[in-house]
Amino acid sequence: MPKEKYDRVATIGINDPLFWNTPPQAVWPQFRPQKISLIKRFIQGYEANHPDMYKIAEELRTGHIPHEMMDFARWHLVRLQRFSVPSQISDTVEDMEWLVANQKKHRDLKIDGLLFIYMGVGLTKRGGRDLEAISAFKQGFKHRARDKLGPRDTLWGRAFYSRVLRRQGFAKEADEQEEWLRKRVREEMPTGVSGRRELLPFLLDDGETTNTIVERIGWDYFNAPEIRTPDGSIFVLAGGNVALHTTRSDVEPNEVPIQGTEAVKGSKECAIINCHVKENLKKCSRCLRVSYCSKEHQKLAWKAEHKYTCRVWKDMK
Repeated sequence: MPKEKYDRVATIGINDPLFWNTPPQAVWPQFRPQKISLIKRFIQGYEANHPDMYKIAEELRTGHIPHEMMDFARWHLVRLQRFSVPSQISDTVEDMEWLVANQKKHRDLKIDGLLFIYMGVGLTKRGGRDLEAISAFKQGFKHRARDKLGPRDTLWGRAFYSRVLRRQGFAKEADEQEEWLRKRVREEMPTGVSGRRELLPFLLDDGETTNTIVERIGWDYFNAPEIRTPDGSIFVLAGGNVALHTTRSDVEPNEVPIQGTEAVKGSKECAIINCHVKENLKKCSRCLRVSYCSKEHQKLAWKAEHKYTCRVWKDMK
């Protein structure tokens, strides 16, 4: 849940820095419509040269340049609508097109990959604009994103990309995207981000209960039993072993938490994912459940995950 201070987003004005500093994904759902309405009014007033809106802008961003102020406000609006449930991303396509044109006009603003991915999703929901969506996705995955492109946005964007490719008859390209998603989920996200089944809304479109992406990943992945601990860690029971992906209650939805560095593979090979060394391994002396090929990999695993799992596995003996 968002921190307590986010309760105030419906009662404060747009001239309060907290209004803008609250991450869009952290705004409580019941407050999003009012906040979206206030930002739209602010943009309209600013572009109509309303003195009150200019005064607010000056107070918020001392020495701002007009095109930067509107870039900032529209991007905030886009993200608010993206994180609405259900997502209103298709309603903000015009704002995203404005942002793209503005970034091209003013070279000092960097091309934003995440913006193009959001635009691609929005365009797939607009009839007759599939080819534009494909172009936006290609640019989005090419350019570096303004914010961290977290696991959820990555899955969400790639899932829509594969859908629109298949819809336009690009079956081979769609299969490539689905295979990318399968590997990304099954090999690098032992417990997803905050639970395996919580990944489903990012892979399914509105009204879907399954699709080719989910079937390719496999329902065995999503239906695996999970155990949650009070500190926010998630354990997945699989084959008598325990796989862990750590989450924290203070991680924002699009922040990239620890990726599953440690794969529980017994002691036959190094526990680091994608490291398949099987010789000269040394077990963790405390839990005796995992082995590493080097001190470097042991330190990497400890920092990322094993400091959470080691005690649990030791107690499970």
